[in-house]
Amino acid sequence: MTIVKKLILTLLFVNCLAAAVKATNTDTLYVNPNPCDSATTIYFSITQTDTISLDVYNVAGQLKKIFFTNTILPGGSYSLNFITYLLPYGIYFVRLKINSVLKSTKIIKNQGVGVYENASLITKPNVYPNPTADILNIAYNGIKTIQLIDLNGKTIYQAQTNLGVINLSSIATGSYTLLVYTDKKELIVNQKIIKTQ
Repeated sequence: MTIVKKLILTLLFVNCLAAAVKATNTDTLYVNPNPCDSATTIYFSITQTDTISLDVYNVAGQLKKIFFTNTILPGGSYSLNFITYLLPYGIYFVRLKINSVLKSTKIIKNQGVGVYENASLITKPNVYPNPTADILNIAYNGIKTIQLIDLNGKTIYQAQTNLGVINLSSIATGSYTLLVYTDKKELIVNQKIIKTQ
């Protein structure tokens, strides 16, 4: 593919993203630090419980990271650690879809800027065993909010704790989404959990 064709495809993708964005005064999306080097944080807020998708694309329109796909989240503010050290330097686009409304923002990855200081968050906490019949270990020290969501988007378990173990024995058999947030509301776990008998 020639450079001219690549440039045309890039411009078309950027224009499509810009055309799809319907900004509102209440729902927000931004990235900090930006530019970044090894990692950054994606911040977004939604005004009410809604179905969202959140992903990251490069300038050629290739999907590089999926955070949420048609996931029901309660209204509130969220933050996600986005580890970028394996990505090539360049420009990326974060796309937030709230029902049919799209918002996007740009991430610039440069060498040696916005250095990520908290290297401990580069590796997400280990959650085990999975599947589980009762006890679920979450290898993260400190206060955290744990949320378990069923396939209908209903929160069936929520607790704030500094313990690394939760008991799921009273929860029905099935598949759930486990969300774990730090005390700073950073999402550190977004994982499918299977509860067995």
